[in-house]
Amino acid sequence: RSSDLVKSNNRTGKVSMASIRDVARRAGVGVGTVSRVINGNGYVSADTKKKIEKAIEELEYTPNELARNLFRNKTGIVGILVPDVDHPFFSSYVRQTEAALYELGYKTLISSTIGVSNREEEFLDMLDRNMVDGIITGSHTLEGDEYLKRKKTIVSLDRDFGSGIPMVGSDHMSGGEMAANILIKNKSNDFQRSLTSGHLLKFSPFTHQVMIQTGELNHFLMLITELHT
Repeated sequence: RSSDLVKSNNRTGKVSMASIRDVARRAGVGVGTVSRVINGNGYVSADTKKKIEKAIEELEYTPNELARNLFRNKTGIVGILVPDVDHPFFSSYVRQTEAALYELGYKTLISSTIGVSNREEEFLDMLDRNMVDGIITGSHTLEGDEYLKRKKTIVSLDRDFGSGIPMVGSDHMSGGEMAANILIKNKSNDFQRSLTSGHLLKFSPFTHQVMIQTGELNHFLMLITELHT
């Protein structure tokens, strides 16, 4: 099939096209046997495997990943959505997540959603069309139903969609309490002046948004005030 064809140099030095059938013919086995060796599933004797591997090397055959993925109904790609990849937290998060996925054999498609209203919808559409195997979303602009109605692989970062979608998150309430206790313990004069003057703390835009959504901001300020008085 044309989908199995890749570039290969034969002994004459001319560029030719080798297919999985060529490998099977060279090794004297069936196409199915070559496929089992390439995909690493099913039994193939050691001698036969050596013959196939030798034929692959001689023909410089490389399996067509697109054809393999279509057969396996898998792309090997995971989409990662974050509000802003320039934000220090999300920059570090994306780097670590990409590295972890790479170790598992996945490539990543990364996108920031700030300033682009339909970016989340586009990624969900790609998931529907099997262009990615799953999505890890740290962006919270779409209604939850848009995610919940899809019976696909979705993991949420710090947003609780309910039992239908796994979530990786932090205990914001405990975090706010720990931060408040440290500030009070160290008698932060700048922070105390900020409270008594009525000035709001200068959180980053994303942190401020998340704190409002989760109720952490009010909890944090109330706790600080209680501890300070």
